[in-house]
Formats: sequence, structure tokens, C-alpha cells
Amino acid sequence: MSLMRWYADNSYLPGIWGAPIEDMLIIGGISVDKDAERSISRIIEDVKSNYRTEADFPIKWNLKDLKNNYWKHGQEELYRLLLRESKQWRRRIFRETKDIDFTIIVAVIKAHSWRRRILLETRQKLTRYVFSDALMRLGYHAKERDPDCVEIILDWPDKKQPRSIFDEEYKTARLLGKTCENRDYHCGSLKELRFSESVLFTSMKECPLLQFSDLVVGAVGDFLDIALEKKQEAFGFEMLKELNMKIRGAPDRVIGRGLIIAPTTGGLIDRVRQFIPKLYE
Repeated sequence: MSLMRWYADNSYLPGIWGAPIEDMLIIGGISVDKDAERSISRIIEDVKSNYRTEADFPIKWNLKDLKNNYWKHGQEELYRLLLRESKQWRRRIFRETKDIDFTIIVAVIKAHSWRRRILLETRQKLTRYVFSDALMRLGYHAKERDPDCVEIILDWPDKKQPRSIFDEEYKTARLLGKTCENRDYHCGSLKELRFSESVLFTSMKECPLLQFSDLVVGAVGDFLDIALEKKQEAFGFEMLKELNMKIRGAPDRVIGRGLIIAPTTGGLIDRVRQFIPKLYE
């Protein structure tokens, strides 16, 4: 049986519009088959083995988010070493995975308010919306690859994003081919595309494939910073170029296929569209 899995993570980013808190949400990651899973896991474990014999510690793009976890397990020195050499091990992971067959699908949404209260109140709605955007493209990708089964693997959500957001959206997408807001999934119902009965959740800290997805999403975030002219140079942009042909639709149809931007008009998508060619120079 051929099995395709999509390992997805999320991240918040500040835009350039003066919002008091992060006003951009990213959800996405990598679509892989079993062979690619094994290959990526081996690379992650091999890179980790340079720092500790047992590769049972987590990594992510922004390692500082894991500081408390390392402190909890008495791994302060390991944390400091990983932080000090973060460019080296991230660069190695990106370069060694670029010949593996996987596909990047990432969705981004920009909020429509500068008010902190409104941003907080609408965060769950935005999460559902951007999740549905990514699911639709994964549905089209499943049509192209035609696996026997498709599974969604997500990092266990925090209190700001209860599991019900993902479960409810997935249920309507799978059974009805519609979003919770009654928009059609143009790929059709996910059940017809052999998507599994429910979303699967696990801890990123224990899952190398989710850790890799976090690295990919982090690199996409750096690319967005470059596109929005928040940075002149960004390490993640350099790393995303290593995997540029892994983005669904590459090189000419990235927007709307592998990198889905909402809203579909306005400053964000215009700036991203201008900078996409730089990924392929």
C-alpha cells in the first residue's frame, strides 16, 4: 500500500503594518512517502549524533523556543552548543535532504486588523482558514500522486489553537468537500482522495519529521521577511533556495500551489510574487 503523509507545523510572524502582535500565520510542511520519511529521519539522526550519541533531543528553526525543554532535562550545555552552531547543523540538514523526494506545501494568511484584541479574537478563525487553504492544495497533490492513503500529522496544538479547530475543518473537508464556512474544496472531498478518517497529532519534540517541517516553515518565514523588506539578508532564504525545487509548482507556479497566500490581493502577495524569482536565481 502506498502511503503519503503531510507533516505540518505552524508559526506566527509580524508583518510590516504596525500590528501590536504577530499578524501573519503560517501552516505547512512536507508531503512524503515512506522511503522519504526514512531518509529524512536518518539525516536528522546523523546530524544529531555529532552532538550526542542518543538522538533523542528536539531541534527546530528557532531553538530558543526549546530552551525550557533542555533545561528541564538537564541539557544546558547541549543547548548552548546547538545554539552556537545552529547555522552549521541547519545548513547540513537542508543540503543533505535536497535530493530526497518530498514536496513543500505551505499556506500563509495576513490578518486584517491593527488592533490587538481583534487579532486575538480572530486567531482561531484565521487558523481554520489557512489550514483549509493548505488542505485543498494537499488534495490536489494527492490527485497527482494517487496514493492509497493520505495521513495528516500535526504538532499537538497549544491552548491558543485547540484541537477542535483542525478536527472540525478536516471532518467537513473529508466528508463534504467543504470548509466550515461552506466554501467548496475544488479538489473534491478528501474522502474520495483516500484521506484517512482523522487528523493525527503528536509531539514535535518526539518526531524528526515534524522537526524538519518546522525547519522548512522557519525558512519560509525568513523568505517572507526578505520579501516584505524587513531584512536585507536572511539565513532561511539561503536555505530555502537549497530546497527551491521541492516547493509544489516550482519553479513557475509556486504561488497558489506550494505557497498559498491569503488574501489573494494586496501588499503581501504582491511582494511575495516579486521575490519568488529570487529563489530560483
